[in-house]
Amino acid sequence: MRKMTAYTMTATLLLLGCGGKSGTADAGVVDSVDAVEETSGRTDTTPDAMTADDIGVDIQLRTDTGPDTTPEDAVFSEIADAQDGGEDVQPDLPPPFEPAVCGLEPYQWLPPSEVGEPLFWEEYQLSGLTAEFVNSTLATMGYELLNPVPYGARNFKMRYTTQDKGQPREATGAVGIPVGMGDGPLPVVLWLHPTVGYNDSAAPSADPLLGPGQTSVLSSLGYISVAPDGLGIIGFGDPSPEGTIHPYLVGEPTAIAGLDMVRAVLDQLAADPDLPDGDPNRIILWGASQGGHAVFFTELYAPHYAPEFEVVAAAAAIPGTDLTAQAAHGVQHWSVTTEILVAVMVAMKTWYDLPALTEVLADDPPNHLASEAENAVANTDSPGYLMDGLDEPSQIYTAAFIEALVSGVWGELEPWGCALRENSLDGSSVERVSDTPILATLGEHDDLAQTYVELEAMIRYCEHGYRIEYFVCAGLDHVMAGAASLYYMHHWTQDRLKGKPWEEAAICAPSAPVDCLVP
Repeated sequence: MRKMTAYTMTATLLLLGCGGKSGTADAGVVDSVDAVEETSGRTDTTPDAMTADDIGVDIQLRTDTGPDTTPEDAVFSEIADAQDGGEDVQPDLPPPFEPAVCGLEPYQWLPPSEVGEPLFWEEYQLSGLTAEFVNSTLATMGYELLNPVPYGARNFKMRYTTQDKGQPREATGAVGIPVGMGDGPLPVVLWLHPTVGYNDSAAPSADPLLGPGQTSVLSSLGYISVAPDGLGIIGFGDPSPEGTIHPYLVGEPTAIAGLDMVRAVLDQLAADPDLPDGDPNRIILWGASQGGHAVFFTELYAPHYAPEFEVVAAAAAIPGTDLTAQAAHGVQHWSVTTEILVAVMVAMKTWYDLPALTEVLADDPPNHLASEAENAVANTDSPGYLMDGLDEPSQIYTAAFIEALVSGVWGELEPWGCALRENSLDGSSVERVSDTPILATLGEHDDLAQTYVELEAMIRYCEHGYRIEYFVCAGLDHVMAGAASLYYMHHWTQDRLKGKPWEEAAICAPSAPVDCLVP
């Protein structure tokens, strides 16, 4: 997946409008980046009529609502009582469910009082940007849909406390503050990045351009932008323990690390009279690709993990929310999905402490995928070199794994199926108690987050109570659809913040592909 690293970094640059992984800012000028998608050269045609039933996926959405009074009611009641009394309280209550699944040893989350603490806060050199500078940079890169942005931006790096399976951890990220909006409190966007890598070497916050670049664009639109690197991707300070692998496409640790960074940023801003406050009642979730998956799972976990926040809108570009069906496609049709699934399985093995990778990955010479993949994901940009010379899914995955995915019958291969189901939105055992408006954008020619899979998933989610506005960007691949989505994410979010009525006809209504390159 050396190719995927370039692919997803290109997505990052297009989405965020600034900088790259090399070079420096010179006299306030950021060099433009010619983003060119790098493809594998392999193609496969997906039958137009293929459905989830065709590939043997059978996942039921959890719809039990439980008793009239839920544990969440007690949490919200405690918060309301405290607010009425003028207090700022985050209740130290456990989640209303057992978080350990798929054979994990039981654990409980640390309470809010023990996480979300700012540890380090420093302004980037690329800061104090004017609106004119941001507009000029966007124009230079040929991405002018967002122009004109109304505000400048200050950018900071942050290290903060979070947790992993109930154990204290530290994480890093970047923060952007609008310049010229007043004292606040201002709306907060939690930006969940696309795939950048699987270990510390991939941290966006470590790059002097990419770190503040991502937050500059978002803050110049009028949001306090919070951009976590993710658990196991440390950007500065003490590194992650040797061999640490980012829990790639695992919903719980991603949601927790993001929400704890929001907590830390709000505390940091409240303590600094020179910076505007953030508004805990106007939290917005944005993300693309891996981050689009994270948006749906953060929305799911937020009322359980951070009930003091009100998530008012969520927008996910090019998400892959149904991992089981995406994986079933990848083991049958060679695509970028086929390659990236290796990193997914390695990350899930590590986080869930699953059995040997030989149960799912082939270990034939000369590639020895099962033996080498974990080390490659932990210590290199990606394990793509392990697939050199391979061109069939059957050369990468075991026959038993392919059969389990295609048939939907896991048998002796559990708990691998459990891990994939738990991180597929309608396979999660976490009850959804929120009702956040959601926007999802897809690419007509997406060879990573397969569009037909996601369209079928959106229909199922809507049938079970989600309110989603979704559409397909005509003619665009994964990268370009993600880049074009930012304009729509911003304007759709502004409508939700302003209380503009949401057209009923747009909610859960499939439509023909639209031209996303025209406002």
